Amino acid sequence: MSIPNLTNGVPTLTYPRHPWRYLCVFSFVFFFYSSTFSATSYTSNSLSPQTESNCLPHQAGYLRARINGTINSELSWNSPALNCTGSVRPDSEGLRLQFNDSSNTTEPALSILFGISGLKAGDSGKALPTNITIMVEGKGEFYATQGYNKCTTDEIKQIPLSENPTLDRVYQVIARGFCIQPARELNGNGAILISRFDFSGRVDFSAEPITSTESSPP
Repeated sequence: MSIPNLTNGVPTLTYPRHPWRYLCVFSFVFFFYSSTFSATSYTSNSLSPQTESNCLPHQAGYLRARINGTINSELSWNSPALNCTGSVRPDSEGLRLQFNDSSNTTEPALSILFGISGLKAGDSGKALPTNITIMVEGKGEFYATQGYNKCTTDEIKQIPLSENPTLDRVYQVIARGFCIQPARELNGNGAILISRFDFSGRVDFSAEPITSTESSPP
């Protein structure tokens, strides 16, 4: 795997900008501020106690990532400070998972959104194209890979959080992957390369039709 060279801490690759980049911004803001998949509102007995995490029961959520460029950091976000939500992509052909860390007070507050194609409820997979959007909270800065050819999810698996996933269709999602090209700033000249990432988050399929990969009702 080759990683692009960095000049003065910023990836040197350049890409043409497209008008639809603003749609990426709108989509991210809509997902971030209107998500209704908070773990604290989930009422299944399988997720008790409700107050122990804003991501997964038993503080099982985490995100680790190495980022370089406009922002340089080795992210290690863990429960209970980690917030995570997840849902199905609008075209129903994959997942989108969002993470942020409420404990960070010294570095830019980031929210990271992963869009992973080709998955439905209960699916596992390997080498899946992945789109990543990064928001710097409070600054209005957005960075996006703007496509599925720059990042890859090496491996991903879903684990039901309920003994009856056809009724309580919320899954733990464990994944790892990498990017070979950076996310470019949508309204500026910055760039951020996420050279590797791994996470444990959650996704809610309650609004989606039951698929063949899920268990049939008893």
